[in-house]
Amino acid sequence: MGNELDLLGQWPFPREELEKMKEGVYIPREKILRFIHGKKNNTRIDFYVSNDLFHVGKMVIPAKGSSDIEVHNGDEVIYVLKGTLNTRIYNNRASKTSVINEGYLIYEDEKFLIPRGLKHRYFNFDDEPIEFLLAVASWKNSNSIIQSREDENRAKDEPEFGLSIPSWQGKYPFSPEEKKPAVLRKQDAISMIYGREPDEIRCYIYISTDEITLSDYWICPGAKFSPPDIHTGDEFYYVRKGTLILTNPDTGRTYEIKKDEAFLIPKNIWHQGFNFGNENVQVLTIIAPSLWSTEERGTEIAYTKKPVRFTGRLQA
Repeated sequence: MGNELDLLGQWPFPREELEKMKEGVYIPREKILRFIHGKKNNTRIDFYVSNDLFHVGKMVIPAKGSSDIEVHNGDEVIYVLKGTLNTRIYNNRASKTSVINEGYLIYEDEKFLIPRGLKHRYFNFDDEPIEFLLAVASWKNSNSIIQSREDENRAKDEPEFGLSIPSWQGKYPFSPEEKKPAVLRKQDAISMIYGREPDEIRCYIYISTDEITLSDYWICPGAKFSPPDIHTGDEFYYVRKGTLILTNPDTGRTYEIKKDEAFLIPKNIWHQGFNFGNENVQVLTIIAPSLWSTEERGTEIAYTKKPVRFTGRLQA
C-alpha cells in the first residue's frame, strides 16, 4: 500500500483524467493534500495542486520557526497571506561556511520570485504563525514563451479584440537569462485592463517568467470579465476577497468559490468570472508554464460559440 507522497505529481487528478473531464476542479478543504514538511525544521504544507505543470500549496511556519534549506528545479513564486516572511538566499559562489547571505523581507500581500536552482530557507521571526502561497513550476514541462519578432510584427495586423502575445509575457521582471530573486509590490506590477466594454476588469501582473506567471484580478460588484478566457497552461485560482462565481461557457457548469478557497482550471478550458456580491472580488492566479502560445492557439484567441446559459424554461 502506498502513502500520501505517491499522490504528488497527480493531485487532485492525473493529467489523463483532467483531459477527459474537460472541466475545472473545485478544491474544498477536505480535498487538500496535507503534509508535515522538513527533516530538521518542521512546517506545515497544504497542496492544492501537484501535477506535471506546477505544484501549488500553502505553507505555515510557526512562531519563531523556519524551514529546511530547499532548492527546486523550477521557478518559484510566493504570495504572503499573513505575517512577514524572511527568506535567505544562499549564494552558490559563497563558501559553505559563510554566515552572510542575501536576505529578503516580504510583507503581507507582497510577492517574491526565486529562480530555479537557488538554495533558500524561510524564517518567521515573529510571535505569530505566518502563511504564504507558493508555486513551483515543473521545469521539464516549461517551454519558451518569449514572443518572436515575427509574432510581434504579425500582431500589429490583428483585429481590435484578437489576442496577441503581450510583450511582457515570459520576461517580467527579468528575461530568462537575467532572472534573480526579487520582491514585487503593487507599485511594481504591470497594470492591465482586460475585456470588452462594458465588461472590463483590472489586472495586475507581478511575475511572468518563461516557466510561471503570478497575477491577480479584481471584479467590481455586479460585474464580470468578458470575453471568456483560456490558457495554454494550467491555472490556479485562490480567492483573496469576496465570492467568485466561475462558469465554463462550453458546458454551463458553474462554481461558487469563496474567500480563501481554491480552484484549478486545466489548460485549454474556457472560463468566465462573475461577481454577484456587494464587495470587490480579488482572485490570485498562477499559471504554468505559459498564459498563451501562438504555436498552440495562434494569435487570434476569441470565444466564438454561444455560451451555455439557463433561459428559464423548465421541462415538466
